[in-house]
Amino acid sequence: MNELTRLLSTLSLMHWLTVVLVYILSVAAGAALFLRWFLQKERRLYRNLKRPIMVITPTDKTNKQIPRKEMAMERELLQRNGLLKIDGTVTDYRSFNPRNNHCLVVLGYDHQMTALEEVLQKVKQLQIPLIIYTYNANIGAISRAHKELLDTYPLVIFANFQLTLINHIFATLAVYPYDDKK
Repeated sequence: MNELTRLLSTLSLMHWLTVVLVYILSVAAGAALFLRWFLQKERRLYRNLKRPIMVITPTDKTNKQIPRKEMAMERELLQRNGLLKIDGTVTDYRSFNPRNNHCLVVLGYDHQMTALEEVLQKVKQLQIPLIIYTYNANIGAISRAHKELLDTYPLVIFANFQLTLINHIFATLAVYPYDDKK
């Protein structure tokens, strides 16, 4: 404390004011840069949350719902949180037709799916993230041919549980850049 008092007494008032002013300005500039960075991230998340999420379910070869893979419970869970905008009703993957304003697509996976390549092509055209939901099964539940096909698209994420699905959705919305052209 004595050293600080001695230092301050030796400095002239003008030097002391200059040091304090530089300190205050540097702290303010640092805070402004941090606030700008933070608000850009929040704006991205806000804009992505306003865009709809498309949920797609698998069907068998006769175009019937596969038992226990309707995604009704997952869809309700996503709607109940109040932040996500789910696009219409759950859609069959064969009739999947994404619009330009979707922020991401959640695809319920089943090894019986035959038109996965068509879905992937549509998602690739829009350059939006695709979350593959495996219904409480691990990544090994995906057939080798489907896994190799999905590995060709860098914006694919795999989710195996409901909480993982929600976590992947929020993480993707927070970091994936919003494109004004879409």
